[in-house]
Amino acid sequence: LQVAEMKWQAGELSASTAAFTTFLNTYTNSPGIRRAWLGRGLVRYQAGQFKAALMDFNQARRSQIPDEDAEHALYLSGLCHFWLDDGEKAVKTENLFMTTYTNSPYAPRAHFWLAKYAFNEGDYAKAEFSFVHYYKTYPDSRHAQDALLWAGRAALRQKEYIRAVERLGELAKAFPEGGRLPEARFEQGNALCELAKFSEAILVFQEIINKHPDAEIIAETWLRTGDCQFMLGVTDTARYDESIAAYKKCVQS
Repeated sequence: LQVAEMKWQAGELSASTAAFTTFLNTYTNSPGIRRAWLGRGLVRYQAGQFKAALMDFNQARRSQIPDEDAEHALYLSGLCHFWLDDGEKAVKTENLFMTTYTNSPYAPRAHFWLAKYAFNEGDYAKAEFSFVHYYKTYPDSRHAQDALLWAGRAALRQKEYIRAVERLGELAKAFPEGGRLPEARFEQGNALCELAKFSEAILVFQEIINKHPDAEIIAETWLRTGDCQFMLGVTDTARYDESIAAYKKCVQS
């Protein structure tokens, strides 16, 4: 069993699967049988063998394994259903996991996955609620910034532009040095554009350009700056020159 786990940690997935299988076939009455089902499932999941992994996770759950292993198996079962193109079963499984193991260390992951799934399915109201609830429940988690960012994007998709600005502004206040800040500011600028507040949007875009010149979205930021300057050119023709300059910066970025 230790050999199987060591080979998995070393990235030798085929050898690890073979070792787990040997253990499962040889030591059928060992207390480690439950650990082996979960271990082989994890290896197969990593290898993209989701159908086989799901079978192992189901075996692990039936084996009355320790709680944390049971939680892990159920959580990953939901993801297997997703990768097997059964989104409905995936959501049902993750919801079952959330109600069964409320305090599990895997609960934040399942919560975030469900919110992201709702967003990708176009259920933006549900996604926004779920992302906000995630942030309030796990404010110190590694996905806290992402939750606020996606909540803001979900508000944008619902054309709730003022609320989107507020959501994204909350991210900026809570994580002033956060890695998601450039994206949050960019989306905030887009929301301001939808509200026809082009001057305010330019200030937001300029903040990205000044503080995050190496951000991946810098070209898009210059592009949106040019768009804003162009819109303001209707009442101030000097803005057209600034728009041209911004578009040139976009091309150069």
